[in-house]
Amino acid sequence: MTNNKIIALITSLVLCCSVMYGFKISAESSDTIEYDTDVLTEDTTEEVNTSIEEPILRNYQDYDNNFLKQFVIVGDSIASGFNTYDRLPSEQVLAVGSLGARNIHSFQFNIDGQDLDILDALSIKQPKYIFMSMGMNDINLSTTEEYITNYIQNIHDIFEICPNATIIVMGITPVISYSDFSDNSKIDTYNDALKQMSISMQGEGSKVYYINVSKYLKDEQNGLKSEFSSGDGIHLSGSAYDYIFTSMMLSLEWIV
Repeated sequence: MTNNKIIALITSLVLCCSVMYGFKISAESSDTIEYDTDVLTEDTTEEVNTSIEEPILRNYQDYDNNFLKQFVIVGDSIASGFNTYDRLPSEQVLAVGSLGARNIHSFQFNIDGQDLDILDALSIKQPKYIFMSMGMNDINLSTTEEYITNYIQNIHDIFEICPNATIIVMGITPVISYSDFSDNSKIDTYNDALKQMSISMQGEGSKVYYINVSKYLKDEQNGLKSEFSSGDGIHLSGSAYDYIFTSMMLSLEWIV
């Protein structure tokens, strides 16, 4: 083989290796910065939460009013704590004690001086994001199946009057481990049902997500940390809402 042919062969091999190496780097870069969201877990918002061991706490005052007006929280006395402890502006909180998935239409909400059913209130507000937080009053009065059936009906009713909304279902918060109100393993069962409900509704094309708001509230016994109890072992202290609000904002960052 002549020297010219040897040089040409070596040059070809070098060019080939360079192209292959460049392709490999490009592929690796693509894997790093691009991904198909279809392969992500359906329970995406919980995945966001569980991936952060200790979040940077958010405060509603960190956000402008235009953003805050895009969402409301609908729920029971746990949800009303956002107003009680000034963790959200009162107009963003449609919550009252004793409310549950089974009886949401038994309560009135004051909107611009009018006492309205929850659907009428939401119809006026037309929020972009609706956080639903209810269940503490259902776990001792409804079976899991009844609870989920009622919850699904409420979601369908809300979509009827707020068709462009995204609904974020918030898990039921834990109780102190020695509470005789309920057992945390029972609460976990209801939360698992909420999670599966949300996954199923996503599969049907509905914009419904589930978030585990209890990740930062639980102790090693699976109960509510004492510092997050208001005193009765069921309701929450103000500091608990800082963590819940942070979970809410983390979920929105993923959804948006």
